[in-house]
Amino acid sequence: MGRWDIRRVYFYLVAFATLIMIIISGTKLVNSILDIIYPVNYSYNTPLIKDRYPPDMLKNYPNITQEDLAKALEQEKAFNQNNTRYHRYRGFFDALSLLVIAAPVYLYHWRWIKKLEESSRRG
Repeated sequence: MGRWDIRRVYFYLVAFATLIMIIISGTKLVNSILDIIYPVNYSYNTPLIKDRYPPDMLKNYPNITQEDLAKALEQEKAFNQNNTRYHRYRGFFDALSLLVIAAPVYLYHWRWIKKLEESSRRG
């Protein structure tokens, strides 16, 4: 182990930080893949929209039928499913991009650390 100058400390700190990023992104990547393969359905028994709105609000719209409300509920469910799917894939690509960026930076700095260690051993 050579003497600890600013350059050596910099390389070790960056290598440590990027190693932490690789670990975190790897964990997030595995979780995202599992979430895509085995999705958790957050569907809940939503009462009909008519039941969720106060009666005085529905008085303002007397032409709304139960079919219209059921259609609106289906649209809301479809929107929520698409939104959930989007966030699953977004999490996957976020983790993947962090891994793709952090891994080369880590490898670059780790190679420099090895070179610095070898040069300090030689003299």
